[in-house]
Amino acid sequence: MFDEIVEVLKRDSSLHCEVGPRHIRVPPVDPTGFEVRILQTGRGAYMVWFDGWHEEFDDYSEAVRCFAFGLSSHCRLKVLLKGKMRYRWTVECQKNSQWAEDSTTGLLLFPFWRRTSVAYLANKANLEYTPPAQLRR
Repeated sequence: MFDEIVEVLKRDSSLHCEVGPRHIRVPPVDPTGFEVRILQTGRGAYMVWFDGWHEEFDDYSEAVRCFAFGLSSHCRLKVLLKGKMRYRWTVECQKNSQWAEDSTTGLLLFPFWRRTSVAYLANKANLEYTPPAQLRR
């Protein structure tokens, strides 16, 4: 199903991927990166994850573009933590040399009383991609 994605991933020797019949998982290359996954959830339905952030797609091409975007240096993930627990993830994309927030996914239950900190994570794969429509607003 994801054969063409696997072929593209092979071009970057720093990337390792786990491939299943309905999913691909790419772990971060280093501690400053984040995991990227794509999963076929049903007929014509896909989900893409960047660490804890996720988005559903009903278009295969858009899901693949989002997956590639997450691996590229044009995507950054703003992660909010309470203590050591990650609880909110915001996808940011580069627009005119500036980082712009796009969408956020968060947990409903987290240790709100703990100190808040922010981490920025980014992957650096050398992949050609077109941002998905949701990120081209």
